[in-house]
Amino acid sequence: MRVKISYSVDLEDVPKHVAKLLSEAKQCLMDSSSSLATVLVDLEDNKGALEIVESLHNLRQKLFSVDTTLSDVGEILVGYEGTLLNQKLSQIPEDPQEEEESDE
Repeated sequence: MRVKISYSVDLEDVPKHVAKLLSEAKQCLMDSSSSLATVLVDLEDNKGALEIVESLHNLRQKLFSVDTTLSDVGEILVGYEGTLLNQKLSQIPEDPQEEEESDE
């Protein structure tokens, strides 16, 4: 069972945390590639079908984990960019001329 958790980090640390998540996903993909190579060898060596099916199931679970991580990273980055945009917009001084024109 998968659950969502959340925690807070300083805004400037978000890229570092995202990089860590992506690095973990990359490692999992590399492990998955090795697992797939092992499945191919097992198939060539005429290992039992049930053993191969179990290996494929484990591989699919790893790939699902990577997919979930990539989805989470995407959501984090969208929120991060939104926060940066809001910060920039809040720093833009209001144009007093525009306010006068709208009052007329």
